[in-house]
Amino acid sequence: MSVKKYNKSSGISIALVLIIILVVSVIGLAISAVGMRDLNFVNKDKYNTRAFYAAEAGLARGIAKSRADLTWDGTVSEQDTTLTYNEVKLESSDDTYTVQIWNNYSGSQDMAGFKDVVVPPGYAYIVSTGRVGTTANERAAKHVGTMLKKGTPFDEFGLFGDDSVRFNGNINIDAYDSSTGQNLSGEGDTGTNGNQQGAITINGSAASIDGSLWVGPGSILGTNGAITVTGHPSITGDEEILPQEIPMPDVQIPSGLPQMVLPSSVSHIRTYIAYSSKYLSEKGKYKFAHLSSRAPGGGGGGGSTTIPLAPGQYSGTLNVSNHQEVVLTGPGTYVFDGINIAAQGEIQVNTTGGPVKIYLNGDMKLTGGSSTGSIYNDHDGGAPKPTDLLIYGTQNCTTLDLTGNSEAYLGVYAPNAEINMRGNAELYGALVGETIWVHGHPDFHYDVALGRLADDIRVISVVSWQRY
Repeated sequence: MSVKKYNKSSGISIALVLIIILVVSVIGLAISAVGMRDLNFVNKDKYNTRAFYAAEAGLARGIAKSRADLTWDGTVSEQDTTLTYNEVKLESSDDTYTVQIWNNYSGSQDMAGFKDVVVPPGYAYIVSTGRVGTTANERAAKHVGTMLKKGTPFDEFGLFGDDSVRFNGNINIDAYDSSTGQNLSGEGDTGTNGNQQGAITINGSAASIDGSLWVGPGSILGTNGAITVTGHPSITGDEEILPQEIPMPDVQIPSGLPQMVLPSSVSHIRTYIAYSSKYLSEKGKYKFAHLSSRAPGGGGGGGSTTIPLAPGQYSGTLNVSNHQEVVLTGPGTYVFDGINIAAQGEIQVNTTGGPVKIYLNGDMKLTGGSSTGSIYNDHDGGAPKPTDLLIYGTQNCTTLDLTGNSEAYLGVYAPNAEINMRGNAELYGALVGETIWVHGHPDFHYDVALGRLADDIRVISVVSWQRY
């Protein structure tokens, strides 16, 4: 009988195979665990990103709503407990956003906002919460907040062009506060939303700017950059880039104003024929060779004619001819389809009783010789203030010319207009338009008091942006 013998090496091999299988299994499980963890991280990051996107979509909508309605408190007006934007679904997605606002635009004291954020008077804080998944099975929820500031078009700059600002001459710019009479060193800033080469251009060795120059986001500074300087002007401040564009809201004509009709003497310009001894044969009649313009009933020569206008909305363009004086009296709001002033014409704005606001639904061309645009802010018993004379241009106002060599006190906001300042005038106030052109050697004094007006044109600016 034979005895079968076992090979010890075979047993060892089996044991090694089992150990290897065990090790590989452990490694595989470890790799799987790491992979699952990484996958969970990826999914979590994906859900968080989606939640942030949803929150920012809601925040953009909340900002737009706040700009359109300064009294909005985040709720539906008829149902104070119902949020205006509550669990709003994104298009082609189940992701949602909910928007809340802590509105302190009209407040007088600080307000405690989201997570005890302090909301000062004149500000609002909006928070949007983005969610991925249902409330019961929520995968991610993120918050985005922004602080908004209520201001006016004249808040930061005396001269501001949405597209560009160009000086062709030796302008002098500084700042003061008409409410106190105090001169303010270094606050005569000039700015633009433009970021193209030469968005701000200065030609003039004797120019003096007591402030900084600000250009739009994405600008390049330095040689061939957004600020082009020729000569050696004096600039006390720095070249700066705006962190975001300055909003330029459109001008809306106020409703409810009385409808008025311009007197015939200033409703249109009539050409008249002045006699000339030159004989021109045309059917045997004399032809008058010299043409000039005057309004019917206007002076045209000799003494001046005074024409008072009551506040209201006038149909047609206000045309002021030679030796005519149109008087506007405050407090009051005036609307014209445009304004034209001839070389010896004049608009006298009496602000003794209160401010005057002029809305332009067309162009304004002031060609007066001895005065700045032939428009005077006249205040009996005190110095005139730019805050008492405000000129607003609608979308139909594309040109605004100020020409002359005297003083003017006014604030101008015409976001679609090319504003031309010509001559050697001294202007107090602010000019804000699409483009600003300054020709000659004027003195410009930015009145910071314009930025404190509780005014018709309100600019809501984003001050800060946070993620939670």
